[in-house]
Amino acid sequence: MLRNNLENDHAFGCDGRHNTDIRRFLLKYLVGLPGKTGYSGFMKNIIYLSVLLSLAPFNWAVAETLTGTATAINGNHLKIGGVTVKLLGIDAPDLGQTCMTRKKKTKFCGQLARQYLAHMLENRQVKCMGDQRSSDRVLAATCIIGPFRVNEQMVMNGWAMADPNNGELYKRAELFAQIRKEGMWRGTFQKPWEWRQDERNKGR
Repeated sequence: MLRNNLENDHAFGCDGRHNTDIRRFLLKYLVGLPGKTGYSGFMKNIIYLSVLLSLAPFNWAVAETLTGTATAINGNHLKIGGVTVKLLGIDAPDLGQTCMTRKKKTKFCGQLARQYLAHMLENRQVKCMGDQRSSDRVLAATCIIGPFRVNEQMVMNGWAMADPNNGELYKRAELFAQIRKEGMWRGTFQKPWEWRQDERNKGR
């Protein structure tokens, strides 16, 4: 079941604000540099500006957009157009993670999370936007289907949690799922990042 977004679309962080900031920066220094008038002065200002930009740490990142049908890899990742995408801001259980139902039965909640994501993506056009690539070329992105944010839907329906590092946007969705006992919240489960740490510890 797709639920309405809790936040507006500017929360994507992919709405062109980087470009706006850059334009303001350029305008400030082109207009504000003292004592330079006429064509010659303008060219000198351009040279000064070039030096300033070479010295200043600036984020020139432009959002990467992927559109098409997608397949679920697990509850955290999907593939679209041959590119692997990490759903930014959320953390779903790995495929091997299990959870307990209210009746104390063991379920592979990681597989159920993938199943839910696959159902959501099935035969639908997906648009993913992000500007972060990991060392293995995985794109961290926010993905949408029509008016719905896939990342948020995973959390609202209880098959993922807000990422403790960058998932502040989805805290309300997580509380919604917890109160309504959606998905994993129907029983008991370990936080995905804690489960992974325990698995790593076992292998030492």
